Amino acid sequence: MVSGLAAQNNNWSLDRAVDYAVQNNLTVGQLRAQQQLADINLEQSRLLRMPTLNPSTNLGFQLARTVDPTSNSFVQQNILFNGLQAQAGITLYNGGSIRNGTKQAELDAQATQLQVTATSNDIGLQVATFYLNVLLTREQLNNSRSALALVESQIEQTDALIEAGAVAPAQRLDLVAQQASLQ
Repeated sequence: MVSGLAAQNNNWSLDRAVDYAVQNNLTVGQLRAQQQLADINLEQSRLLRMPTLNPSTNLGFQLARTVDPTSNSFVQQNILFNGLQAQAGITLYNGGSIRNGTKQAELDAQATQLQVTATSNDIGLQVATFYLNVLLTREQLNNSRSALALVESQIEQTDALIEAGAVAPAQRLDLVAQQASLQ
């Protein structure tokens, strides 16, 4: 309850309200995540042009008992082996799919960025409209209060004129009706 009262007393500028709305909007947050994903996809499509290198190694130790053919007896034999392998590759041409995929990823990234910008602008316009509506309502309230104060002073003057006999009592009823419409 206290935080609600503190928030009501806190005056926000239009810039601050728009910035807060854009930063905390879920749709804008989702679009920003999609923008990051589009940027990652663009980087991946660009990296497809790079050559690949896949090295591997194989190391092992084998314990075995074998029969010696000359003496016909069992011999304990330990074997250590090692194997190295490397594969390299580069795509020279694949029908333009890498180039076209990169172009598509660039366009997707640009489109997502434009969506983020457009949505942020739309939210800013909505907040500005609501902000201006609040200001207009406050101004209308102040005008109504001023008009009410004016009618009340006219009622006081009319009451004084009625007591003096200078004005008919029916004029007071018109002013009371105006006062009722302003309250």
